[in-house]
Amino acid sequence: MEDEDIVRRPIGIYLRKLGYHVIEAANGNQAIALWQQHRDEIDLLYTDMVMPKGSPGSSLPKKLKSEKKSLRVIISSGYSTEFSVNGVSTEAGFIYLPKPSSSAVIASTVRSCVEQKNAEKTPGNKNEGT
Repeated sequence: MEDEDIVRRPIGIYLRKLGYHVIEAANGNQAIALWQQHRDEIDLLYTDMVMPKGSPGSSLPKKLKSEKKSLRVIISSGYSTEFSVNGVSTEAGFIYLPKPSSSAVIASTVRSCVEQKNAEKTPGNKNEGT
């Protein structure tokens, strides 16, 4: 979820080239509609912290994570103070990614989230189902 096309589209294109299935949303309402349609397919939410009309990007991830505990969340922002001011932390299971970030950093962060998710699905893993 990113309101700026110039940011959202290139990241989506890049992640698709890496083999990820990407569903793009330009705002919270669009993201919620897509979530309702594709909830079971979505393992990772990559979102901007500051969204249009003053809506903090942290409220939607908290809502979605409450509905699907296994959801991974990457929150991106050019304002690191915004991250702490809104109370979003890695303790809440969110990963903070500063803007701008290189393609390599974005890819590495996404891969790490996906691998962590897959590790939890591995049979015999004591974290399975949590």
